[in-house]
Amino acid sequence: MKKFRVILVGASLLILIGILFFGSYELIDISKQVEDLFPEFSNMRYPMLILCEIVILSLVFALATGFKCLILYKDGNIFQKSMLRGLQNIALSFVCCIFSMILMIFFTNLNLSGSITNLFLCFGIFIFLVISQIFFILSDLVSEGIVLKEENDLTI
Repeated sequence: MKKFRVILVGASLLILIGILFFGSYELIDISKQVEDLFPEFSNMRYPMLILCEIVILSLVFALATGFKCLILYKDGNIFQKSMLRGLQNIALSFVCCIFSMILMIFFTNLNLSGSITNLFLCFGIFIFLVISQIFFILSDLVSEGIVLKEENDLTI
């Protein structure tokens, strides 16, 4: 059963990475179409595109690191320093997404008044905040497990 879960989660992570890379490429075309439809917002195209790409790349990094942690889990290396660093890196990549989205909100508020986009960004910030806290808690659990494992290895 563990092998099936690892394969299922691993395949899902790889599919999500592919979708994010495709979305990153398509985001450039979408930003050009929005600029063509609303030329008054052309000054916002590149800064918002860069911030969106930072969010996407942070998510790709989190998913790739999650895939690495999944392989460590499959091999039974749960209470290792590499697993701890991986979980911490995943949490930090979600924090990077949060900061990029906060910058998007500030930039949007400077250029538009009453944008509905900020509501969606606030919802995304909340989701990423919860996910990052979950991974910080998991990294704390793995850290405690590493300490207990080292203590157990000393008693043998």
